[in-house]
Amino acid sequence: MSSDDSTSKILPKHGLFTFIWKIENFSFCPHNEEYHGLESPRFNVESLDNSEWYLSIFPGKAPVTCHVYRPNNKEEPEFIRTNFMYSFVTADGTHWHWCEMKDLNLKKGTLSGYIEMDRRIRNFKDIFLPNDTLTVVLHMWKSDDCATTINTRCTARTSISVERRLFDCQINNFLQYRCRSNIPVKVASKRLPSFEMIFSCTGGAVSDEKLLIKVRRLANAEKKSLFLACKISVLNKNGDVGFSAKEEHRFSASENENEWIVPPFIRVNKIAFLADMYLQKNCLTLRCEFAISHGILFNEIEECSYVVPEDQTKIQSSDAERKTLSSDLLNMCNQGTLCDVKLSSGDETLPAHWLILCARSDVFKAMFESDMTEKASGIVTIPNLEAEDLKRLLVFLYTDSLEDLSFDSATSLYTVADLYHIEELKRKCANFLVCGTSVANVCACLQFGDLYQDDILMNAVTAFICEHKDVVYKSDDWKNLILLDSSLTARIMLLVSNETI
Repeated sequence: MSSDDSTSKILPKHGLFTFIWKIENFSFCPHNEEYHGLESPRFNVESLDNSEWYLSIFPGKAPVTCHVYRPNNKEEPEFIRTNFMYSFVTADGTHWHWCEMKDLNLKKGTLSGYIEMDRRIRNFKDIFLPNDTLTVVLHMWKSDDCATTINTRCTARTSISVERRLFDCQINNFLQYRCRSNIPVKVASKRLPSFEMIFSCTGGAVSDEKLLIKVRRLANAEKKSLFLACKISVLNKNGDVGFSAKEEHRFSASENENEWIVPPFIRVNKIAFLADMYLQKNCLTLRCEFAISHGILFNEIEECSYVVPEDQTKIQSSDAERKTLSSDLLNMCNQGTLCDVKLSSGDETLPAHWLILCARSDVFKAMFESDMTEKASGIVTIPNLEAEDLKRLLVFLYTDSLEDLSFDSATSLYTVADLYHIEELKRKCANFLVCGTSVANVCACLQFGDLYQDDILMNAVTAFICEHKDVVYKSDDWKNLILLDSSLTARIMLLVSNETI
């Protein structure tokens, strides 16, 4: 994982090409075995012998993967030596799961690089898909020299078509219902076929009967691949949602693939038992929400901008002149100018300003607004921090940047952030742990996430174990964790088992 701060250190100041690809309605990308991936618009990189490139993303049911691809253009050199780095970008602008390739001699007609993220993280959409839009950022620059001074920024947008339908339907005489009933699902666009819903009861004995819902594609349009997402809810007498189910299905372009059975979730005997709540004159009301996609609506380059940086001497002088507020404040702190409080841990003591501490933490603010010991002594003791981590904490409080983390420093700073309610520091440490999860530290990450009840960390660790369970379950760390906390390991193994069924 890398944040914006750390990736910027790797990138050159000259000759940098940046490609930003936004994919709208990403949830509606097909992700079955027949689908071979989604390609970005093709773009030329002038600084790399005017070569052509594109990104290719494979949505996948679990992992989403992305690659850099160089087409097989006859007029281009067989090999191009380049550096590139690319990543998925989260809702808050953090670069996750980035891949860096240096001094790569890439042959035309081949792909390189590999990044992936896991759909099974429960808050996947919140992290990676704000407004259901996935963003991928690619940086490329010449490997052998920096003769090109122009920096280029290119943005592209791909939009997946989605048409939505919301309607309520009623099933009369529900408890005596044994016949099929058809309800049309009309669409507004001529590009999409109409559907119908077919209701019937199935299951044999009344105690086992379920409401069977079929969705049938009508033969009133050309056959094309369609992706359908639906949410069907049972409404109570007040018109509120009682319970519901969400399902997805992909209709292929085949003439024979026209009907889909929604996994049954409405039991007849349950509705009968709760008839006073769900039935009005023996009528059951369902709310149906459909979202239908037939593929890409458009896929195009939106904008290219070119920036010619000043020469290096001017850049250096202007950098010296342009000081940010955070760096000025940190310099005052480092020089001890007007400092009125100290942060202490172990043998390390660092000067600071109480106003900065109060602005960054409501716990620090409470200390100085009340008659606590820290106000009288002017010393805030931070427990169990190494000297380097205390410095990282201070730098973060003044600049919001966090550098050179390790697993131990991330967990130590997370603990401090939790204690003093420094939410942004806590989030950045959690992001580091999530993206740095490996077989060697997954058990430690699991224990840490469970200790602090961190859903993001626990979901990511569970997803990692699910993907690498054969290796993790055989490791000594996992065997020791079973002896140490059998309840935790049993809970995780059950979650992993449910994910892989």
